[in-house]
Amino acid sequence: MEFLSRCFMFVERNDVIRSVKVTRRAPLITHLLFADDILIFGDVSMNHIDSFVLDILHNFGKYSGQLLNFNKSCVHFSGNLSPEDCVDLAKTLDMTMVNDSEKYLGAPLLLGRSKLKSFDPISQCCEARLKNWVSVSLNQAGRYIMIKSVLNSLPTYQMGYFKIPSTIIKKLDSLQRNFWWGHRANKGIKFIAWSNLYKSKDLGGPGFRNLELFNQALICKMAWKLGTERDELWVQIMEDKYFRDVSFLNQDNISDTSSWIWKAGTRTWNAVWINNVFHVDTTSKILSVHVPQMGVDTLIWTPDKKGVFSVKSAYNILNSRTNTIVGNHSIPSSVWIALWRTKLPHKVKLFVWKCLKDIVPSRSINVNMNNVLARHDNLLNWILSLFDTASQQQPLCFAGISMEPPVRDCYKINIDASFVKETLEGGVGLIMRDFAGDCKGAKGKRFYGGLIEYHEVKQLKCLAMNDAVCWAVSKGLASVVFESDNEALVKSINEQTSYVHWRTYGLILDIKLILESHAGWSFSLIRRFKNGVADFLEKKAYYVCF
Repeated sequence: MEFLSRCFMFVERNDVIRSVKVTRRAPLITHLLFADDILIFGDVSMNHIDSFVLDILHNFGKYSGQLLNFNKSCVHFSGNLSPEDCVDLAKTLDMTMVNDSEKYLGAPLLLGRSKLKSFDPISQCCEARLKNWVSVSLNQAGRYIMIKSVLNSLPTYQMGYFKIPSTIIKKLDSLQRNFWWGHRANKGIKFIAWSNLYKSKDLGGPGFRNLELFNQALICKMAWKLGTERDELWVQIMEDKYFRDVSFLNQDNISDTSSWIWKAGTRTWNAVWINNVFHVDTTSKILSVHVPQMGVDTLIWTPDKKGVFSVKSAYNILNSRTNTIVGNHSIPSSVWIALWRTKLPHKVKLFVWKCLKDIVPSRSINVNMNNVLARHDNLLNWILSLFDTASQQQPLCFAGISMEPPVRDCYKINIDASFVKETLEGGVGLIMRDFAGDCKGAKGKRFYGGLIEYHEVKQLKCLAMNDAVCWAVSKGLASVVFESDNEALVKSINEQTSYVHWRTYGLILDIKLILESHAGWSFSLIRRFKNGVADFLEKKAYYVCF
């Protein structure tokens, strides 16, 4: 296939064949390759086809031994050609013309007026899969696996590139719903609404996909690639055709002439300009954002801690907007998480889930209710107690912790941090010791609010490490070992890949910049129980800073 591609590239460079352009400034296209398939684009003329296209294909088959299968090949013409010419050229090529039902890799090549006709094969494929599995012969755990692994996954490829019609989505939901409840037709008792089954497992649902929201999440992935993969051929074509003079994120009202605002000439905020443009509250938030002293501006996907788009994070955001109520009972998410992580047969976990949802189709359960009611008031409280992780946690204690001293003439700085969610308070602790184990200084700082939700401790440890580095610089230390019990923090400093939240990666870049001029510094990971002194200091910082 490499030989065939180079043949087309050669005749294109010598202007022997005319390539296709989507727009005047778009890149030229003569062919596209995928595995052993090829899509050829060119001028519509008999001389062009006979003398060059067919000749190249003939030589490729002659030298490689691979012949073109004309029975599986087809041709498509632009609307500017008359129907008679299309038929004559198709006969010359010995190929059939593309119709609305033609597919490539399971996706329609051409979309006709009827979108339902183009995408109806998706529902037909699901129906064909279900014919081999009679739902009444499988228990509900087996039907659960079938829906999650097969039915939820079949339309993924098409959903990644097309907005599937809502009629098709409803038909797929109907197929899955009837199969889940074991109904041959759309009749029978459904003990819980299908919309409640879209909920994630930590919100009390089995985690079935909402196909409409999943479709939106997959399309968002294409938008992310448009903004991040600017060198890709398809991105260049889309940009030139649909948003030539403006970013696709702001193509309605922002032009290239206004993008100079975001080209940072320095590594600090222009406070005067920001104060003149934004409101006081907005200004304070912007100026509080840390600006790293190295690195470049990149497009960030805020829901992901690494700032990289993923279909999973997009789907979870879309799904969380429609599912906020857990159920009739106030059941904490920790119970649902513990339930699905329990190492039990899946049918047992499904039965417990039904009990918690109160959808067991029975008026009595064969359980000694007298003992249950004596300890727990009702069946629900009894089941909840089985997954009460708080009562199973054991407090950690640190005793007799000794520091492993660094080499001679070297210093060691240990850092630690913690956060109390109930009070929104955080503290960091630092301790510096020499090779003899003598303390050369200690620091503690208290934080209140303004931290990244769900990532407070990791952010505080990044701030603590940055303070430790600045402390070592102010002391003029040439040889220092920085120790932390946070693996993501240490790996982000020692490696090129970032493992911390994107909002704290600027601190890591600053540390790396300082590290370039301090060859005697190193960063190490230690076990948590060996970081007891720094842990004590960060808890002390809740009451007094030092």
